[in-house]
Parts: sequence; structure tokens; C-alpha cells
Amino acid sequence: MEIYADKGKVTDGDFLKVVAKFYKDDVKVCEEEFYLVDYTGVEKEYVAEWTYWNMRVASKYDVDAVKFQIISSNDSLPHHFCMDLFMASIAVVY
Repeated sequence: MEIYADKGKVTDGDFLKVVAKFYKDDVKVCEEEFYLVDYTGVEKEYVAEWTYWNMRVASKYDVDAVKFQIISSNDSLPHHFCMDLFMASIAVVY
């Protein structure tokens, strides 16, 4: 994102966020948002390094699927993201 900001491709009002939608039996139970770029307020922010995303809301639900969506106000921003070390707790029934 730093490159896009430095080249002027990110302007006031721009944002790029990842939305994680959590499902149980094909029914959406909650969603969480993580902004990679947020130029909507006074502070201009973008993620420049690996950042922890604590999905506090989703951790309260029993889910069996997660789907990711990227939403952007600016088509010149990349519509992809990278995730590392995705961890989940699962219940084991004997």
C-alpha cells in the first residue's frame, strides 16, 4: 500500500477493506472488517507490515465456514490480500 500512497493513487476518501463473513450451516452469523487502507477520516492510514487481526466477534460463534470479500472505493488499488497463520479452534466430538 505504501507504493500506491507514494504514487498518489490513494486519495482523500479512499478505502480498501477485507470483510470476513462467518457462516454456520450456510447461514451468515456475523462479519468482521479489516481496513488495509483508510483515508476516509482526518488520519490517513494504511497497513504497511504484517498485522494481527483479532476476530473477536467471530470467536463468540460456532461457525463452519468463512468467506472473504475485498471492498474498495478505488479501482486502482489491488483487490487481493495475503494472510498467514490462520488459526481456528475446533470442537472434536467423540
